[in-house]
Amino acid sequence: MIRDAEFKRLVLYAKGLGLKVTVFNRNNPHMQAYWTTDGKELGIYCGLKPNKTDLNLTIIHELGHALSYIRKKKRKTPQRLEKAWSRENDQEKLSESERKLIYEDEIAGVSFWDSIIQDTNVKIPKWRVELQKEIDLWIYEVYYKTGEYPKGKFKADTLKAFKAKWKARK
Repeated sequence: MIRDAEFKRLVLYAKGLGLKVTVFNRNNPHMQAYWTTDGKELGIYCGLKPNKTDLNLTIIHELGHALSYIRKKKRKTPQRLEKAWSRENDQEKLSESERKLIYEDEIAGVSFWDSIIQDTNVKIPKWRVELQKEIDLWIYEVYYKTGEYPKGKFKADTLKAFKAKWKARK
């Protein structure tokens, strides 16, 4: 299928960036994929029946971090950013300046999505990619400003509005 072939190309792309790619055939309740801030590994949680479009977008998200690390940071993650990500992954409370570092890192990663999609010949509809970019940046912007990830009715209503906006633009 199309998404399966795209998945394979994305994995090969990651390996071409020098990443060790590990595919887990199980779910992770906290994430679908991760990229290590030392630039060495990409982990992908496939689970039993993943939504393949969402899975490929998640890989593109993580590859955006990898490309930012390579092209913008010259393969060196700033110590403050690495510490912030480590603390965030451990679910510690971060200062506003640490959350801002994470938000800015997300913005940098998203800036590489179109390049990754073009390089790997991914055919996810443009509106769907733009929707996911907006969702990702909104989630991290809310986290940066409030110290909490969006949840509940606020999150559901906002996601619904984003989806309606982008579907109308198809």
